[in-house]
Amino acid sequence: QQQQQQEQEQLQRSNVMDFAAVLRKLDALEATQGHPQRSPLTDTFGRRHTYLRISVAERCNLRCKYCMPEEGVEVSPKGALLSTDEIVRLARLFAAEGVTKIRLTGGEPLVRSDIVELVERLASIPGINTVAMTTNGIALRPRLQALRLAGLTHLNISLDTLQEDRFLEITRRAGSRKVRENLELALAAGFQSVKLNCVVMNGLNHTEIPDFVEMTRSSPLDVRFIEYMPFDGNKWSENKLYPYKRMIEDIRAKFPGLEKLPEEQNETSKVCHSMQLNSSPNGRSVFHIFLSASLSSLSLSFALFLFLSF
Repeated sequence: QQQQQQEQEQLQRSNVMDFAAVLRKLDALEATQGHPQRSPLTDTFGRRHTYLRISVAERCNLRCKYCMPEEGVEVSPKGALLSTDEIVRLARLFAAEGVTKIRLTGGEPLVRSDIVELVERLASIPGINTVAMTTNGIALRPRLQALRLAGLTHLNISLDTLQEDRFLEITRRAGSRKVRENLELALAAGFQSVKLNCVVMNGLNHTEIPDFVEMTRSSPLDVRFIEYMPFDGNKWSENKLYPYKRMIEDIRAKFPGLEKLPEEQNETSKVCHSMQLNSSPNGRSVFHIFLSASLSSLSLSFALFLFLSF
């Protein structure tokens, strides 16, 4: 036990040291502003990156099986985490280098008490035209309108099952009905897009794939199907993996006629469509197996994160 405590203290000191190094690099980057140079956001393949993801919280109010162990995880000391001012400073530097979209993730971003203020400050940065958030939706209702008015443009809500008992099994917490209700409120709130993230696990929720697809028929909703990926403590095994090909087979069985579409530059997902979903009012159906899925107004798209996407 003493050895574990010493290892934990050493890890925390290391995190603080790493954080200090990041701040020094930020200082150096600020010093180069205005000087001609190759953008640090252009990779060796010549691709210029314009999308920044920022984890704004380590804590979470759920204990999803695929994300963390049941007892939770040891969080970093407060001094090793970015403050609101530091997040905004970081975002300004990236915006100056061409970033136009910021996504806030966690942990669970809504456990952060100043999340509305943070969104507002990020949305006001010149050059930033998209501020998105990924949330489990549990604590969304009280802040939903405030977030939209503050400048949140895109919202992703995590929901892995439509069954209450299975939700409790996956997340180790109650709240299925609350997430579903908050999802409906989000769809009516006026965001540019609302997406639903679904981690698919073999033998647990894989049979619900068609049910999630049907949700998009009557709602302006994108559904993102995500492969179950290995993380420390989530007891990943290959037999729990429900791979992309099997997802496609399940979708094609109920929604036939899938065809692959050309992929956009830097795309990390598969894009397909089907013209055989003709039951919507406008008689048009499109599948996108893409980083998101949408059957809204008979526009059906699907998103799939692969291991290499991370």
